[in-house]
Amino acid sequence: MDLISSKKKLSKQSKQQSKQQSKQQIKLNSLKNYFEVSNKNILTKVKTYVYVICHDVSKQIKNIQNAHKIKSIPKTFLKTPESDDIRTLYLDDSQIIFYIIGKTQRCDVEHLYYSYGIVGKMISDLENSGKYVIVNLNNQNEDSLSIRNSVISYVLGFYRFIDLKTDVSMEKIPKTYFYTSKIKNKLIIKSAIEEALIQNEVRSLVNLPANILNTETYSKYIQINIPSNLKCKIMNEKDLKKHGFNLILAVNAGSKFEAKMVVLEYNSNKSSGKKEKRSEKISEKGPVVIVGKGVMFDSGGYSIKIGDMSDMKYDMTGSAIVYGLMKMIAESKVEGHFIGLLPLVENMVSSKSIRPGDVVKSYSGKTVEIVDTDAEGRLIIAESMSYAEKWKPSLCIDIATLTGQAVTLFDGKSSILIGTNNTMNQKMIQSGIVNQEKIWELPMWESYLQYTKSNIADYKSYPLESKGQIISAAAFIYNFVPKGSEWIHLDIAGVEEVRYDYETRHNGASGEILRTLYTFLSHLRKPIYANK
Repeated sequence: MDLISSKKKLSKQSKQQSKQQSKQQIKLNSLKNYFEVSNKNILTKVKTYVYVICHDVSKQIKNIQNAHKIKSIPKTFLKTPESDDIRTLYLDDSQIIFYIIGKTQRCDVEHLYYSYGIVGKMISDLENSGKYVIVNLNNQNEDSLSIRNSVISYVLGFYRFIDLKTDVSMEKIPKTYFYTSKIKNKLIIKSAIEEALIQNEVRSLVNLPANILNTETYSKYIQINIPSNLKCKIMNEKDLKKHGFNLILAVNAGSKFEAKMVVLEYNSNKSSGKKEKRSEKISEKGPVVIVGKGVMFDSGGYSIKIGDMSDMKYDMTGSAIVYGLMKMIAESKVEGHFIGLLPLVENMVSSKSIRPGDVVKSYSGKTVEIVDTDAEGRLIIAESMSYAEKWKPSLCIDIATLTGQAVTLFDGKSSILIGTNNTMNQKMIQSGIVNQEKIWELPMWESYLQYTKSNIADYKSYPLESKGQIISAAAFIYNFVPKGSEWIHLDIAGVEEVRYDYETRHNGASGEILRTLYTFLSHLRKPIYANK
């Protein structure tokens, strides 16, 4: 066989393989039925009871002793420890786990969030927990935020990505019932479970490898799994070429999969059948557009990455956050008009890939010099921002794992925010505090925009002369933000992944910033709840 025939055969095989992979349908293990508000009818079947105790340790344990009709408890159980301690009391046919908060810790929202994360992860790892687990929420702070965050942290801590394991059975996973004696708390618990489950769904999507989750299978998954009141439009490569989404197409040029643009739209007025009135809008100017970076795998292109690339499947985290956010908004029927834009690409190396030095005409009509092909995220976000102009938005938000500098600056412990409106910036930061998610604000001074100017085109994608790559990446995107719109940029590089197992979480995708965004958008016209 000659070389040309061999290349044609390989090309044909590659296309067939691509078609087969695109026909795959993604199905994730769901823990939807594994968390509920306690039902007294199942109390007799419970193997494991969990109590988190904040104060009056001796008194509370004695009350628990009476409730369970236990004859005696070791005196060591009644002492308050200096630091947090976990104590297990084994009975004839059940066990009681006490998580006791130590004298040196405050029994506040932040520490309860931490404590319940530990408990959730512990129960998930426990081999003898039985079929049912009761987590009693009557022994802690009674404010709604404390209850909400405790339940969320437990469910997030409980999560493990087992979808690709062949030796783990869903039947062995225990079902958790959150017990509360107060009716008002039952609705809070139910809502908290729903929030956490969507975050875990986002985590599972991000954890899937790129040979399973690609632009085709991902867009189909979104289409199938959104609620009925959330509109979905998927633009394929033909549509993108027709409308001139050349930056998105350029980034995806080396991939065997088609580039996509997923558009999700929710309008509370239209879904409720009400005629939209100016006073009912979330803003008098227009809707909110949220853009999420969707790079299914990032090799860096010709500016190829060095070292371990196995975590580059996480480069679509921003898009998964937007999917989860739009799902939350639609399911909870948040008031307002919201559009989610998910540009989906794969940044690979091939003879068709863009090269450093190429110049591409963007959707906006502006030309962009490609300096570094590994600076691809800003290109697809900028293109999406230009497309957002059609809705005349009042606010645009972009979420992306954008720069390596963001990882090193805070060692993966904080997202970075850059924005145009100080009031909105502070509200986003406050939303993060409520959800135990850290956000740090950086400036966007006009002088930074000078770095984005090119000698041969309108803009350049990557300024080699700049040392502040977090800000210069944001500055490039800022050039494409619709006129008249406020803008918030969130670089989540570092916080998107739990690199190693730690006390409150199993390793893998974190889904962080999702609940912060949900709190922010659902409270645009009202104050954030107090952090008690």
